[in-house]
Amino acid sequence: MKHRENKSFSCWILFFCFSFFFFSCDRNPVKNKEENQEEKIVEKTIAEEKKQSSSVVSMEQKIQDAGINIQEAYRIVLYCSFLDTPHHRMLGYTLQCKLADFLGKESKFFSIQFSQEKHLAQAILQAKDLKEDLGSAFFEKNKGQEIALAVCVSLAEKKIQMRSLHFLNGRISPSLSLDFISSSHAIELLCQNFFILLGLEGYIIESEGKKVTIAFRNFQGNQKAKIDPGSYFWVFNQERLWPDSLVRIDRIVEGNILSGSGEFIGSRPPQNGLKIRKICFPGGTQKFQLVNIRGEAQPGFSIFVHHEFFSNNLEHYLGTTDSSGEFFLKDNHRKPLYLLIAKNIEGIYFDFMRKLLVVQPCETVEKISVQDWQPLKENAKKILSEETKTEKNEALRTLINMRLEQVKEYIASRELNKALLALKLARQHSQEMEGEGKAALHKMLEEVEKIYEEALFKTKVKEEYISACKLVEEADSCIAKIEYEKARTSLLQAEKTWPKGFYEQEYKDLQDRKKRLDILQKQLSEDVGKARAFIANNLFVLNPEDINSIVLKRIQEHIKILSEKGNMDKNARYSDYELWLKLRIFLNELSQKLAQLAQKYLGSYQKASTEHEKSMFFEKHKELYEASKTIDSWLQTFQNN
Repeated sequence: MKHRENKSFSCWILFFCFSFFFFSCDRNPVKNKEENQEEKIVEKTIAEEKKQSSSVVSMEQKIQDAGINIQEAYRIVLYCSFLDTPHHRMLGYTLQCKLADFLGKESKFFSIQFSQEKHLAQAILQAKDLKEDLGSAFFEKNKGQEIALAVCVSLAEKKIQMRSLHFLNGRISPSLSLDFISSSHAIELLCQNFFILLGLEGYIIESEGKKVTIAFRNFQGNQKAKIDPGSYFWVFNQERLWPDSLVRIDRIVEGNILSGSGEFIGSRPPQNGLKIRKICFPGGTQKFQLVNIRGEAQPGFSIFVHHEFFSNNLEHYLGTTDSSGEFFLKDNHRKPLYLLIAKNIEGIYFDFMRKLLVVQPCETVEKISVQDWQPLKENAKKILSEETKTEKNEALRTLINMRLEQVKEYIASRELNKALLALKLARQHSQEMEGEGKAALHKMLEEVEKIYEEALFKTKVKEEYISACKLVEEADSCIAKIEYEKARTSLLQAEKTWPKGFYEQEYKDLQDRKKRLDILQKQLSEDVGKARAFIANNLFVLNPEDINSIVLKRIQEHIKILSEKGNMDKNARYSDYELWLKLRIFLNELSQKLAQLAQKYLGSYQKASTEHEKSMFFEKHKELYEASKTIDSWLQTFQNN
C-alpha cells in the first residue's frame, strides 16, 4: 500500500517536471476517403444500431449487477393544510384526485399517503431542528416512508408554502413560495410543482473521467416528469450527501429505460452506483459565515463568486469578510454557485478554498469551515491532534493532492509564482505525515520546489528585462521625435526595472543612451539642436503647396548646420545619421511632388481664359518648378559628398 502511494506521488512529481518543459501539440485531422461513400454510410448506420442495442442490454445488466431497483415506487406521505376556509377537507380530497389525474398512468410509480394533519404540515414547514421540532413519534409513524411533502395553502393571503423532507438522509429542502388566484389555481400549481418538490432520482451506472451515464428511477415516457438537459443533481453515497459534488445532465435518452449522460462536477472522481437527486433552486439570498475548526469567525478572506466556473478575477469579487466572517450569496441564475475563498499569502492572491454551493434561503446561518490562515504547520497539528495516525495521514494526503491539483492548474495558466506557493504548502503538509513514506515524499517535493524557485527567478529576470527593453524602445521613439524629457523618463524607468547583475552588455548600452541623451538636451539651445528639431518636427510635415523661396532658404540653412555640426557616425548611439537618411528620402519625395504640382499649374495656365489667370498660374508653375530643381541640386550635392 505504501509503495503504491509513493508511486502515485512520484507520478505527480514527474508530471510537474515534464509539464514545465513541454507543450501539447494539436493533431492534424485525418481525411475521410470518398470512395464507396454510400456503402459506408449504410454500414455505419447498421453498426450504430447494433451498438445502441448492445448498450441497452449492457445498461440493464449493469443496473442488475449493481442491485439497483429503478422501478421501485416513491413512498410519499403528503401533509396538506388548507387555511382560512371551512372546506379544507373537501379541498384536500380535490387535491388528491387532481394529483392522481396529473400523474396518470405513471401513478403506479408513486405510493402516496395523504394526510390533512395541519399541525404536522406546519411543523415541517417551520422546522429548524428535525428531532426537536417534529419529535421521535413523527419519525416512528413514518418509518416506511421515503419522503414527506408539506403543503400549506392560505386562501386569505393567496399564497402556497411547500417543503420536502427525505427520511433516509434527514435532509429538508428550503421552503418554496407560490402565489395563486383561486383555490382551483392553487391545486393546479401544487400538481405542476409536485416533481420539483419531490426531487427526481437516478443512479450513476457508468463513468469515464468526469463523464457519467445515468439511469433514472421510473418515468420512462412520462412527459410531465421530464428531465431537461442542463438540470443539476445532488450526489449521494449510501444516503450521505457528497459535499462539493454535483451532476449536470447534458443529454436525455428515452427508451425502455430513461437514461441520460452528463458531467460530474467536483474534485472527487465519480463512482458507479451513486444516487443522484434533482436540485430544487428556490433562488433568493442566503447568509453564510466563515469559521475555523473551533467555530471562530474568520475575517480578511476575499470572496469570489461565479455561476459557471471558479474564478478570482476582480469582476467576480463579492467582498472581504469582516470580523463577523459573514457574507451573503444571491442566486440570480437558478444554478449552482462556484465559491472561491482567497487570501493574500506572501504577497500572492492565493486560492484558499473552492466550494460548490446551492443557495437555499433559510433563517439559520450556514457555516463554512476553513483553515486558519496562520502558519499551516501549526494549524494542521491542532486540526489533526484528535485523529488516529491513519486518519491523519489520509487527511494530509488529501490536502497534498489538493495542492498538487492547484500546481497543475497554475502550470497550465503559466502562473509559476502561485504554483511555487502551492508546492510550499504541499511540502508543509508532508512534514506532518508519519511513516516510512514521509521522508521520500518530503524530499521529492523539496527538490521540485527548488526547480520551480529557480525557474521562477529566471522567469522574473526575463520579464524584468523584457519590460526594460520596451521602455528603452519608447525612449528611442521619443528621441526620434525630439521629445527628450519623455525619453529621459523612460530610460530612468528602464534603469530601475533592469534585473541587476544580468544582461550586463545591454545595461552598459542603456547607460550610453543616457549619456548621449544628456548631450542632445544640451544642444537644444544651440544651432545644431535647433536644426535637428526643425527638420524632425517641422520639415517632415511641410505641405508642398507652402514651398516658396523664403521657406527654401530656411530649409537650406538648417540642412547646412546639421550636415556640418551633426554627428553622422552611423555606429554612434542617437547619431544624426538616421535623421540624415530620412531627410534625403523626404527631399527626394518632396522634389517629385513639387514637379507634379508645377506640371499641374502649367496645365491650368494653358486652359486659363484671362490674362490674369494665365499670369497667376504661370508664376506658381515657375516657383514650384524652380523649387524642385533647387532640391534636386541639394540631393546631387549630398550624393557627391
